[in-house]
Amino acid sequence: MRSKINLNLIILSFFLILILIETQGLKAQESEKRYEVQGYIESDLRLTLPIKDALGLEDYNFIRSENTFRLKGTFNIANNVKASADFKLIFTGMMAGSSLDDLSYREKVDPFRIENDAAYLQVTNFLFSGLDLRLGRQIVIWGTADKFNPTSNLNPLDLEDPIKFGDYIATEMINIVYSPPALIKHGEDSPLEELIFQFVVVPLFKPAELPPWTKNAFTNPLLFKQRVHSQKMMDLIDLQNLYLERGGNLEFNVETERPEFSFKNIQVGLKLEWTLWGVDMSISYYRGFDDIPLAERVYADDLHLKSWPGSTEPDLRKIIETSDVSGSKITTYTKLTYPRIQVGGFDFSSSLDKLGGLGLWGEVAFFIHPPIYYHIRTSDTWGPGIGNQEVKFPSGENYIIDDIEGNWFYKLSAGIDYTILSWWYINIQYLRGFVDEFGMNDIGNYIVAGSDFKFFEDRLLFRLFGVIEINPDFSDSKNSHYSGIIYPELTLSFWRAVDISIGGLFGIGKSDSVFGSPLSGPSMVFMRGRVSI
Repeated sequence: MRSKINLNLIILSFFLILILIETQGLKAQESEKRYEVQGYIESDLRLTLPIKDALGLEDYNFIRSENTFRLKGTFNIANNVKASADFKLIFTGMMAGSSLDDLSYREKVDPFRIENDAAYLQVTNFLFSGLDLRLGRQIVIWGTADKFNPTSNLNPLDLEDPIKFGDYIATEMINIVYSPPALIKHGEDSPLEELIFQFVVVPLFKPAELPPWTKNAFTNPLLFKQRVHSQKMMDLIDLQNLYLERGGNLEFNVETERPEFSFKNIQVGLKLEWTLWGVDMSISYYRGFDDIPLAERVYADDLHLKSWPGSTEPDLRKIIETSDVSGSKITTYTKLTYPRIQVGGFDFSSSLDKLGGLGLWGEVAFFIHPPIYYHIRTSDTWGPGIGNQEVKFPSGENYIIDDIEGNWFYKLSAGIDYTILSWWYINIQYLRGFVDEFGMNDIGNYIVAGSDFKFFEDRLLFRLFGVIEINPDFSDSKNSHYSGIIYPELTLSFWRAVDISIGGLFGIGKSDSVFGSPLSGPSMVFMRGRVSI
């Protein structure tokens, strides 16, 4: 049985054919470079370590065996018009499916996916000098911090691959940039060197791509408890754990509710950027949605008892403690929503020549959101009555509304980098608020630090980076907790256009800490090979 024709593959093949035709047709025009094509072929193999059981793995397991062909092309259509495209064809290397019928389909036996990071048209000096228009699928990153940019919210995060942290998913948008020519240059003594206005419109909301172990946060009560800051939600989770201990069964149904594709949900961004006395600065504003969902509604089915409980108190905990719930089942329905947000940001960056080129940056983002309520429904309880009828047992209040404290919070990134010697580079950064943290009471503090060591004329690179969670209440040593991530990588570049890398990503800390929790993913080792073309 042959597999069905894949439309995505046809589109990619058409794109590659166009590049070949364009390349052949323009070879004779060597005096005018009208195109540029580059890319790479990469192989990525990863093995988990039985340090954290994030995926239910207790042994060494391969979780990735990908081969990627990436091709980026830029075509100069006219003096002020160009088109850009960026495609990846990724073969996952692992069979998708387990049934006998799946063996008859190539896309199941040898699955692949296509990623597109750019497909846009850019017109410089669109209507008048200094006005540029970029229309189509693109990535726009705001902020000056290294990888951790709280002011950058136009594109959703790509969190599927923890090793490639900081990636974004391209989004269809209208991007307008204006640089007033009269204000750009004022002579050598002018403090103002550059002024740029940017206006971005994103018509359709797109959520972040999450790693596969994220589902554990909503289907495992103990792990779910690590992610909530509502006391009433935690009380419900404690009831679920008690129910499991007493022999009951839990099932979970988790769904997401995205914003409608309507005019009122259009995302917009405004940015003013300038360079003053050699310092790059900008202020920005974003109106849209947070791309990581929150569990806003949790609804538990009714509990059906085999016999009346020994307790007559309208307390669900007492009912579970004194009843036979073994073999019974409760389904919990969780609805994830994307909070509406407004973000005001400021950032700066500079290089201090008097200190040997020390790099310095800072970035702060203030998040404002409407009141967010947790809608929580615990179980009503039913017991046997006369004949085949069931009688409702009063279990007290079973519908609770709780809210996230406050309607604003802020995140911050600040750091320095410096090349100490020609072969030794360091980078240190302070973070207030990780990418998945939301709300006034859900903001942590972190230190990100690392070094690059280069040898043999940059043909050998050893990179060692790490993230450490810190507790600002150092006076309370009993409750202080620490966790972190260690990322070592060795890259060999002894061959032309070829890089071979080996390394690992290791989480450390207690099981209820940020990076020690199974929710942060498994520890792993990897080997990658890339040839640029």
